[in-house]
Amino acid sequence: MVPFSLEIIKAITPHFRNNSKKALENLYKLLFRCEYELQRLNSTQQDPQFKGILVPTPSILRMKSKSHFSLKNSSPAPSESDLSPDTDSITPSASQQKFPVGFVDEHFDAGEGYISSLVSISTSGSDATEKELSVEERKQYLNQWLLREQRVLFLIVNCHINLREYDLALQLLEKALKHYQMTVPQQIELKSLLGSLYTQVGMISKAETIFKEVETLSPQPDQDVRCRLNRALMKFVRGQYQQASDEYDYVLKNLDHNNSTAANNRAVCLLYLNSLVKSVESLEQFIRRDPIQNLEETVVYNLCTLYDLESDKSIVKKRVIRALVARFKGEDFNLSALKLA
Repeated sequence: MVPFSLEIIKAITPHFRNNSKKALENLYKLLFRCEYELQRLNSTQQDPQFKGILVPTPSILRMKSKSHFSLKNSSPAPSESDLSPDTDSITPSASQQKFPVGFVDEHFDAGEGYISSLVSISTSGSDATEKELSVEERKQYLNQWLLREQRVLFLIVNCHINLREYDLALQLLEKALKHYQMTVPQQIELKSLLGSLYTQVGMISKAETIFKEVETLSPQPDQDVRCRLNRALMKFVRGQYQQASDEYDYVLKNLDHNNSTAANNRAVCLLYLNSLVKSVESLEQFIRRDPIQNLEETVVYNLCTLYDLESDKSIVKKRVIRALVARFKGEDFNLSALKLA
């Protein structure tokens, strides 16, 4: 019998070949299989605790997202008008709602490992067969298939985000939060992701409501990295770039010195404040502090983008970064982040 983990690997493989739609088709098939197994096991033991999540029909794969926002927009540097946010309006303008060049969110940037890591799944042991099962065995299989269902669902959410189908990702996340029993840390992470997605589609007030729920879940929101990042994101989408920069700075100085999301977004805020030199210096200092950990592809990509904005002789500085990558990261680093071509 093929382990379920291998089936997941086979299903998600097309995503890493730039074919996320095929991966989605494969993952939905696995999700329907999980639903079938849960319903079959529940047919003789009605327990609402083990009811699976209601998933969309396969036609959902052919739906088009109404809102497409790019996390790495190749637009030019902000103009003077962009640097003067309208503080009288809660809802940002259309230009403010789109994240600028290099602005990243930890949820969107972490890839497939982020959401699926919230679910610890064991694939050991055989699946349930048609033989008579005891009550304990049936509960064991129900729990196993429920965890498998969660893992597949979160991979589907990641694929929808990669395709910028944020409305579909929102639907699935909202259902997951309602149907699954989660720990408080898991709720904080998933609700933070939900709020970030709402900012992507321009629903700022809804995102603010979700982020407030996150703060009520955290025992110490002022010292919680996730809560501080959420606050910074809300300030950014409202055009309050200095306040957002201060929030990211607080995270880096007091809570997590190696938080690449805070470092990246602080640099973007400084750029929007017309401080290109400070923006470059902030990322250089971040890499210098711990090159082994902080030489991440997104950090390098943003820094090289800033080099291009700073001077037409950016190739020299990029080669220095390439030397650091060769020394500390090795061959698994994606060299396209250096923008040397």
